[in-house]
Amino acid sequence: MGFLRVLLLCLLVIRVMVLVGVTGGGAHRPPAMYVFGSSILDVGNNNYLPGAAVGRANRRFNGIDFPASIPTGRFSNGYNIADYVAKNMGFACSPPAYLSLAPNSSGPLVQTALSSGINYASGGAGILDSTKREVHFTPLTLSLSLKDPPEIQNRTACTLQVSIPVKNPPYDSSKWFTRWFSLTWRQRVCGPHVSAKGGRVSPHNAGNTIPLSKQVQYFNATRTKMVAAVGPHAATTLLSKSVFLIGIGNNDMFVSAFAEQARNRSAAEQKKDAAALYADLISNYTATMTELHAMGARKFALVGVGLQGCVPGVRALSPAGACWDGLNDLSAGFDAALRTELAGGLSALLPGAAYSLGDCLGFTRDVLADPRASGFDDAAGACCGGGRLSAEAECFPNSTLCADRDRHVFWDRAHFSQRMASLIARAFYDGPAKYTTPISFMQLAQSS
Repeated sequence: MGFLRVLLLCLLVIRVMVLVGVTGGGAHRPPAMYVFGSSILDVGNNNYLPGAAVGRANRRFNGIDFPASIPTGRFSNGYNIADYVAKNMGFACSPPAYLSLAPNSSGPLVQTALSSGINYASGGAGILDSTKREVHFTPLTLSLSLKDPPEIQNRTACTLQVSIPVKNPPYDSSKWFTRWFSLTWRQRVCGPHVSAKGGRVSPHNAGNTIPLSKQVQYFNATRTKMVAAVGPHAATTLLSKSVFLIGIGNNDMFVSAFAEQARNRSAAEQKKDAAALYADLISNYTATMTELHAMGARKFALVGVGLQGCVPGVRALSPAGACWDGLNDLSAGFDAALRTELAGGLSALLPGAAYSLGDCLGFTRDVLADPRASGFDDAAGACCGGGRLSAEAECFPNSTLCADRDRHVFWDRAHFSQRMASLIARAFYDGPAKYTTPISFMQLAQSS
């Protein structure tokens, strides 16, 4: 009920802005924004996916700083990057989650798609269909035993064993790896009233999410309904002036890095594997842009992969709480490959298109190098969680919560705080030129 109130509030403010027709900077805002990506942009799609293994954020303390403290499904204490990109462009917040609009019903979906846009992003999603951040339980050796309360003692899902696509974690310290994932998954599936013991892991990768290819299919279905409602010319014109926000690849980096660690490859082999990975990812990424372009997209706001090796959940795997340089290098390599691909062939591949690529990794690296300069006291630990660095468990209603959420770079073990999200979005919109290429998000949104 609370989520519906927030959705109606956002739509009401958006409608007023449409009538006024201006952004905070005085320029006309884009007619709509369509969002594709992973948990950094998800505003609630995962709430509607079935299964116990789905990564969801529709529980406290998520959303504690959102209007009315509603846990909408954003992996944040409040708004996320999609919201702040939208706000900077003149919207009230991110457009609503696709799955929240009853996609089999044309009315609310089409009206929202035409007036403000739709968010298709899904926590755990990857550029590759095979990339799913969630861990799948299979018959191995990690057992979970129930404690109180008695009402959940008959849940067979709580006697489980776990697999993850890595044999040893970074730093060859299996105890940290086992501790992190056993605690996380026993709480997700069974709630906090369980204990975990044992543990080895084996390669496997499964989960419930909406991969990028499926998100594009959902947009195509939306577009078909838009054309039916207003005609092809009006729909095409609206889409050509709208912004298509894409932020994805972080989960591909996690899964690939852990899998590579398990293979114990030489440096030369790892370099070859990374090149092959980048080729697959860039191929899928550009194919996505090509498909969207064919459907009418012309303005692409792209968020690069961040400094994944420094998120609290990864730091907690290290006895010293250090970043994993190998994962950061893999992420930086992907960003560089994407930047090169876009600069080299976009005009020929996508005639009439424009793009802005935001350097999330570079911005985060600069903030972590001097957190206090950006107003942060803690750049290593999570605000909400449990264990070392508050990063060995997800954010639950019984988690440890930091005292000042605006002073933390990270909200939970893998996601930015609301304030950090706002700084990232602002840097991409009209911040220093080094954080976007070849133009800023503002220049993209205001381009004709």
